[in-house]
Amino acid sequence: MKEKGEKKFVWKSLRISFYVMIATFLISLAEPWIPTWLLYTVSAIWYLSLLFTFIMSIVHLTKYKEKIFAIVALVISSLLILLILMTINYLVATSGAV
Repeated sequence: MKEKGEKKFVWKSLRISFYVMIATFLISLAEPWIPTWLLYTVSAIWYLSLLFTFIMSIVHLTKYKEKIFAIVALVISSLLILLILMTINYLVATSGAV
């Protein structure tokens, strides 16, 4: 019984964090039309959901048999983390702070 409860938690948390990650990313694309405070809030939620999706997809892959959604979530979150790191690298390189 305990295993089913844990599976439901991991499965639901992975799904929720993935959908929150996608929704906040799409909201942030409307940057010119939303206030700055809301953009910062959405960005913070996006970063947290991105990390949570990455971690929960790894947990899901190591524990359970159904792996398709976890693989998709892991690939998308990994690519977005890589994009963030490349952006930071570009900003540091072009700012003259090196």
